[in-house]
Amino acid sequence: MAATHFPAKVGSERRQVSCYWAKPPADAEINVLKAWRGGASARGQDASELARLAALKWEIACELGIVASSVAEFAEAIRANPKAEITGMLLAEARWFEPGLLGVCLFHRTWAGNVFLDFLAAHPEAKGQIGGLGVGLLYHLCGISCHLHALLLWGETAAGSSGFYERAFRFENVRDQLLVPLEQQEAFCRRMENTWRGER
Repeated sequence: MAATHFPAKVGSERRQVSCYWAKPPADAEINVLKAWRGGASARGQDASELARLAALKWEIACELGIVASSVAEFAEAIRANPKAEITGMLLAEARWFEPGLLGVCLFHRTWAGNVFLDFLAAHPEAKGQIGGLGVGLLYHLCGISCHLHALLLWGETAAGSSGFYERAFRFENVRDQLLVPLEQQEAFCRRMENTWRGER
């Protein structure tokens, strides 16, 4: 996947956000993520913490040489080792947003061939101001998961994010464990595509 776009809602306006793969070592982007500050709100502090954790895990994965920057690189690593555990990172940015980076999604392919969502966060300054960042990144992650034929997308939710995943995947009562079978990932992607087409 080269850089692609998805719409975000800024007030009553729709604006385009770019989504792209981090290319190791991605020092500039990592420094930006580490500099996110959450302010006084709990949600902002959570976003800041998740961004820093994503940056640190990415740095470790780069040091270990277990990162990929495209579906093709993932596929190449899997051909070499079917049980390869590989990390990828998606970034959302927009020129109209002064800090630049709007969101981050760190994930990895497990030895069993599934995709684990490590961290998903939007910039603290975007909270309550810019809508659609989480679903935009999640859409791209599900697309990657489908390309990799991962039967399951899974991860851990927080108290503040469980409702987001319930709405995104039309689940009921998501607890601390997120389990999304391939068919529901595909259905989510179709719904988002239809929604975005209808908003043009």
